[in-house]
Amino acid sequence: MRRAHGYPAIVAGVVFMGRHVYASRIERDGYTIDDVIDQITSGMDSAAVVLRSPTMTAIENPVQRTDRYGKLSA
Repeated sequence: MRRAHGYPAIVAGVVFMGRHVYASRIERDGYTIDDVIDQITSGMDSAAVVLRSPTMTAIENPVQRTDRYGKLSA
């Protein structure tokens, strides 16, 4: 998607600002830090795709994985 819009590929590190994820997943939903790291790792996988909406841009891995609790999730 970056290439299609004339932007260079991201080849260096990515800085993750996790205030929202911490508040919503860990504090509200009770996830552990390891759960969130698994989600981030999955989202940054080469299989992940860009999701665009009028209010945000996100990435999601459409390949389902079994989480630490045996639940199949994307």
